[in-house]
Amino acid sequence: MGSGIYATSTSHNITVKNGTVCDFYSQGVQLWGSNNRVIHVNAIRNGNIGLNTKDNSTIIECIAAENGSYGFYIGYNCTLRGNNAFQNKNHGINTDSCCTIINNTSSDNQVHGILAGIGSVVIGNTVSNNSGTGILARSGSTVINNSAYRNNKYGIYAEYYGNVIGNNTYNNGKSGIYVGSGSAAINNVSNNNTNHGIYAVVHCMIVGNMCHQGVINHSWCRNLYW
Repeated sequence: MGSGIYATSTSHNITVKNGTVCDFYSQGVQLWGSNNRVIHVNAIRNGNIGLNTKDNSTIIECIAAENGSYGFYIGYNCTLRGNNAFQNKNHGINTDSCCTIINNTSSDNQVHGILAGIGSVVIGNTVSNNSGTGILARSGSTVINNSAYRNNKYGIYAEYYGNVIGNNTYNNGKSGIYVGSGSAAINNVSNNNTNHGIYAVVHCMIVGNMCHQGVINHSWCRNLYW
């Protein structure tokens, strides 16, 4: 009835490396303490979250697949690098604030590919075929050089005061890129999305982007601040 690997909130600085946890009723890896390292671990077909660790932790080259909730559920100020999340029943990757999310893949999840907390940095990830948005970045986040395609909603959705730079979005079910108030979209490519290439709200800066107007796509921005 428990998790594959479990540590209480008073257990810190734990390293979990080179293993597989699968088919547990609850979570694959559940580390309630902080400053942990999880490296080369596979969390597959667990009933709840695949891999859950708290603040100031590092997660490197792990796999979370076919779990009953989130693939990765990660705390404040963590780093995720080179991980793969697919076919999970919630977000593939979900983080708290101020995280660094680099070179991960998140696909075929039942909600968003990546949900990045406030003030996070999201770089070089590939998100595809998710039932929600490819990358949903909370306020003040920076989203750079990612690929987002064939997601059912937005390719990239950045809330207030975000920076969306050098990304490639295409064939998404809504707009390729959405930028909230006070945000910037710079040097992105957004092609053949169902609604708009780039949808901008109030006091945004939209510079140097390329939006291809295919059969169903058009670039549309309003209330720009240059």
